[in-house]
Amino acid sequence: MVLIAVLTARCTGVNSLRGERVFFWDRGIRLAGANLAMDFQRPQACAFVSHAHADHFAKHQLALCTPETATLYLYRLATNRAGGRKLPKATPKVWTPEQIDDKHRVKKTPYLEPIDWGGLRLTAYPAGHCLGSAMLYVENPQLGKTLLYTGDFKLGASRTSREIVIPHADILIMESTFGLPQHRLPPRDAVIADLLQKVRQVLTRHETPVLYAYSLGKSQEVTRILLDDGLTIRQHPAIFEISRIYEHHGVALGIQSGETLPLIPEQPVENGCVVILPPFHSWKSQANQVRFAVTGWAIESGASYRFGVEESLPLSDHADYDDLIQMVRQVSPEITYCTHGPLAFVDELNSLGFPARPASRPWQQRLFF
Repeated sequence: MVLIAVLTARCTGVNSLRGERVFFWDRGIRLAGANLAMDFQRPQACAFVSHAHADHFAKHQLALCTPETATLYLYRLATNRAGGRKLPKATPKVWTPEQIDDKHRVKKTPYLEPIDWGGLRLTAYPAGHCLGSAMLYVENPQLGKTLLYTGDFKLGASRTSREIVIPHADILIMESTFGLPQHRLPPRDAVIADLLQKVRQVLTRHETPVLYAYSLGKSQEVTRILLDDGLTIRQHPAIFEISRIYEHHGVALGIQSGETLPLIPEQPVENGCVVILPPFHSWKSQANQVRFAVTGWAIESGASYRFGVEESLPLSDHADYDDLIQMVRQVSPEITYCTHGPLAFVDELNSLGFPARPASRPWQQRLFF
């Protein structure tokens, strides 16, 4: 605790050289004056980690995140981010949250509990993306401005993560992955119904459904959907270990009840089970398998060919095109800065009357005819 306090003090020294900017671009978003990097993929003295997907963190001296993300972040650092493509030759000893060695430092920020940081007030808001995912709400009393940094987010309900809570802010920095009109996803309930129907059809033919999904987030969401339909699950060991962390934080995924078990290397599974693997994993222990990719990118043509599966299902933990616009409407900012998405989406927001800029580069106002 003493070291965390020292690191916090070192990180929150006010930098008056940044003028009146609330944030600036430094190959990533950095809060001006507070020396806090946002989701940087290179090591920092202090960084906010919105969630524990590997493209949103590095081995920081001090990470600011929710308690759930802290557990996942420390696990992924300890296991080299986990989720390899090959099953181990022997069943591994399952990692548990109690095995954290405290080698890396985190400052835990529970949802909706403000903290003071370098002259700013910071509050983590649920982002709806995966367990522990958070948006960061920043209040700058000196400038009288508020900022909302979204990280990855999703509107609507989830079975395994807390539903998004959206505050008003003067400045919105928004992830915009699905920022093209062709990235309008079908209704979530319809996709889930289609998934369950297809899985049941495969099982009726005495074949094995194999679902490919990200090890953290999508695999657990799909597991919960299948369990709610009365199905039995076998998970890749890397997925299983993350699911244990979910259960540690109160998200039931059938592990304690025995409905969800890890795959045993080089052994086929029993009839009637659904297998869940990381994307592109090669698993040859089971004959008569039918492979499905579960990803928002399934909305694009040719997705099944690209993912090497028989079918693709567009179930996403990201906001789609319409949700991105709805997010801007709900936050009602003076200006929106877009990250991780197409420049065309910036044009679209401006055409709709929402002032917008890309966060990562200079921008000259365009003319619309």
